[in-house]
Amino acid sequence: MAEVDFKINGLIKTNYNKNGTIGDASTIRLHVINYIPRKMITLQAELTNDFPEFMKKDAKDMYNIIHFEEVDQDHTRITSYGIGYKNNPKYLELMKFFISANEKGHTQLISYLETGQPTKF
Repeated sequence: MAEVDFKINGLIKTNYNKNGTIGDASTIRLHVINYIPRKMITLQAELTNDFPEFMKKDAKDMYNIIHFEEVDQDHTRITSYGIGYKNNPKYLELMKFFISANEKGHTQLISYLETGQPTKF
């Protein structure tokens, strides 16, 4: 589920809990820091209680920068950069989780945009 107020200083609220609702304790809130239409989005998450403690102290320095590059008229390359993660075993393990989860989320978004139907995992 998602609720999107897409503008600078806007908020993207998502919930991956099938029994959850937007606004409950499992809602993830992403602040839209800035964007350049069709080029780039910078997001910063408000970490919920479900995130590990070691990550919470670094949250103010963590961003997701998403870059869009037109390959041709029908294709866009999307590159997502996680900024602020530390180079240590805890963060490297966490990055594996986020990479997999983001790939699934992007696949679902692509499916929805192309067919109008989300992909189920």
